[in-house]
Amino acid sequence: MKKNKIVFSVIAASLVIIILIVILNVTHVWKNYKYRIFAADHLELSNGHTSLFWFDVVHSNNPRDIMFKDLESLLTENEPDLVLVEGGYNTFQGSRETAIAEGESAFAAYIAKQNGILVEDIEPPFAKQIAYLQTKYDPDAILAMYLLRQIGSESLMQEEHNINFCDNLENMTYFLIENGLNYQNVNTGNILATLNRFLPEPINDQNWRGLKVYQIYAKNKGIIHTIYDDITSYRNMYLVELVQQKTHCDKIFIVMGGQHLKDTKRQLQDMYSY
Repeated sequence: MKKNKIVFSVIAASLVIIILIVILNVTHVWKNYKYRIFAADHLELSNGHTSLFWFDVVHSNNPRDIMFKDLESLLTENEPDLVLVEGGYNTFQGSRETAIAEGESAFAAYIAKQNGILVEDIEPPFAKQIAYLQTKYDPDAILAMYLLRQIGSESLMQEEHNINFCDNLENMTYFLIENGLNYQNVNTGNILATLNRFLPEPINDQNWRGLKVYQIYAKNKGIIHTIYDDITSYRNMYLVELVQQKTHCDKIFIVMGGQHLKDTKRQLQDMYSY
């Protein structure tokens, strides 16, 4: 009987060790290869003559993210006539590694161009966005919304991805000014002072990853949320109208954030229902 107990204890201990090894391996795989937040709620539409495939994404620049493998596979399998990406990445030029470091839209543009597929921007030009917003809102608040949106996107990126917080603030501000934003005195100090007027806690180059600014512009009530919601609706209207103009294409492939997909899904379904 004692011998049986010893054998049972040895077997039980072995099973515990095996289970722990499996858990550790699965955790490692999940951490290194799974989407940061699992998206993949893709939209496929067809009216029998033309079709649309929307690749649902959560923004990522992690080269281990299985999203990039899935994106390349589905894009090449669909053999679209036109690929639509967000953020102006239709103009991307560079290597495969650089494309992944810039995120899924740059990578989609890279793969499309490698396969001779036309790539266009699905978003309204920034000049049109700025012109629209400045008819309704103060330039400082518009600047804060765009910068917080940019900071929020960058906070999702891998920490080893080299991001110079202060340089990015100035570069983005200059870009918005070049596109018509009426904002003066461009330097890091002034930009941070403008941002901090709209934040409950001051932001700087040390704490920007931990402030969860997505909650400021996408969830919390206030002027930043109002502007964000307004321009999101404006962008959604633009993309629906753009897709309507492109329905002569046999196959359209879209790479854009999942919230835009949820917001426009019904309209796109109606578009392809006849």
